[in-house]
Amino acid sequence: MGFFQNVGSFFIASDVERQVIKNEIRKDNLRRVIYLLVGFIAINIFMIFYFKGNVAAGNIIEVKWRESIIFLHSILLPFNFLLFGAAILIRYKKANYKLASELVMYGAFLTVLFTGAIAVSLDQLVTQSIMPFFLACATSALAFIVRPAYSLLFFLAAFAALYFGITQTQPDPNILISNTANGFGAAAISFGISVLQWRNSLLRYKQQRQIAEQKLQLEKNYNSLLKSTEELESANSTKDKFFSIIAHDLRGPITSTVSLTEMLIESNDLHQQDNESGMMLNMLHDSLQNTSKLLSNLLIWARAQTNDVSLNLVRINLYENIEGNIDLLYSLAADKIIVIRNKVASDIFVQADVEMVNTIIRNLISNAIKFTDEFGEIEITANYREENTGAQKFVEVCVKDNGVGMEISTLNDLFRIDKKTTNYGTKREAGTGLGLILCKEFIEKHHGTILVKSEPGKGSCFIFTLPAN
Repeated sequence: MGFFQNVGSFFIASDVERQVIKNEIRKDNLRRVIYLLVGFIAINIFMIFYFKGNVAAGNIIEVKWRESIIFLHSILLPFNFLLFGAAILIRYKKANYKLASELVMYGAFLTVLFTGAIAVSLDQLVTQSIMPFFLACATSALAFIVRPAYSLLFFLAAFAALYFGITQTQPDPNILISNTANGFGAAAISFGISVLQWRNSLLRYKQQRQIAEQKLQLEKNYNSLLKSTEELESANSTKDKFFSIIAHDLRGPITSTVSLTEMLIESNDLHQQDNESGMMLNMLHDSLQNTSKLLSNLLIWARAQTNDVSLNLVRINLYENIEGNIDLLYSLAADKIIVIRNKVASDIFVQADVEMVNTIIRNLISNAIKFTDEFGEIEITANYREENTGAQKFVEVCVKDNGVGMEISTLNDLFRIDKKTTNYGTKREAGTGLGLILCKEFIEKHHGTILVKSEPGKGSCFIFTLPAN
C-alpha cells in the first residue's frame, strides 16, 4: 500500500505540496532558468562562430553537417533570449504570472532536451556519438525541479525525437540499435535523477516552511511572553504599593489601638464599669490583636514570596530563644491556664536566622495554645539528628500539646495556601491562616523539614528541623 501511495504522490500533490510548488519551487526554477539560459546563450554564440569558421572544410556531408549545426543554434539563440527576457521580467519585476512562469520553465526544460536530441541526430551524419543527448538529459534532470508526471512526459518526448532523428541520419543498423538503447538508458536514468531532485527539493522546502512557521509561532509566543511579563511587573508594582500602604498606613494605627485597649483594660477605671462593658472591651482587644497578627504575618509572607527576605545566619541558643518567645506569649497561655514546658537542653545551638526562628517558634506555640483546652500542657523538646549523608547535623524540635488534635483531611491541607484549614480555637480564638505556611517556608529556607503528628482528641506534635551549629 505504501508503494502505491508513493507512486501516486508523484502525480497527485497534497495541499501543502501545492503551496510549495506555487511559491518556493516556482521561484527557485525561475532563478535556475536564468542561470542556465546565460550558459546556453553563450554556447549558442560559440557554436555559431566556431562552426562558421570551419564551414568550408571537408566533404559535402561534413559541410552539410556544419551548416545544420549553425542553423540549429541560430534558431535557438533568439528563442533563448526570449525565454531569458521573460524569466527576468517575471522574477525581478515581481510579475505574478503563474502560467507564464511555468511556460518559461517548461520551455527551457524542453529546449535543452530537444536541442540534445536534434544535435545527436545531426551528428549521426559524421559520428556515432550521442554525447549531446546524455548532456542534455543530465542537465535537465539536475537544473530543474519538475513534477515526476511532467518530467516523464518530457523525457519520453525527447527520446521519441532522438529515435526519429537518428533513424533518418544513421545508416548503420547496428549503430542505430546501440544509440537507441543508450539514448533510452540516458532518458531513464535522467528521469530517476529528476524524481530524486523533485522529492528532495519538495522535502527541503516543506521543512523550511515548517521551520519558518515554527519561528513565527516562537516570535508570537515571545511577544506574548513579553506582554505578560510587563503585565506581571505592573501587577507586582501595584502589589508592592498595596503592601506598603498596609505596612505604613494601616498597621501603625491598629498597633496603637491595641495598645490603647490594653491600657484601658489595665486601668483602675475599668473595674468600676459593669461586666458587659468589660466583656465588650476584651472582645475588641482580642479582635484588634488578631488583626494586627494577621497584618504582620501577611507582610512577612508577602516578602517571602518575592524573595525579599534574606537569611542572616547566626549561632542561636535554642533554649534561650524558646524561653524568650514563651515570655512574649505568656498572657495568651495564662488566659487559658496552660502550662508551657521548655525541655530543650541549654547546650543545643542552631545556625539560623533569628527573625525567622522567632516567627516559627511563636506561630507554633500560639497555634498550640489556640487548640489546647484550659489547664492543658504544651511541651517543647529538641535533639540533635544526623542526616543519612552524615555531612550535615540538624536539630529536631518538637512542639507537642494535649489539645483537640486534627483529622487526617485537615493534616493533608495544613500547609497549603490554596486550602482553608483555619478553625476557631477552644475559646473561639480566630486564626490568620498564614502562620503555619510561614513556618514551612522559613524552615525550608534553612533546608529543614516539618511534619505533623495528630489524632482527634489526643493533641498534636509539630516536628521540624534546623541546621545545627
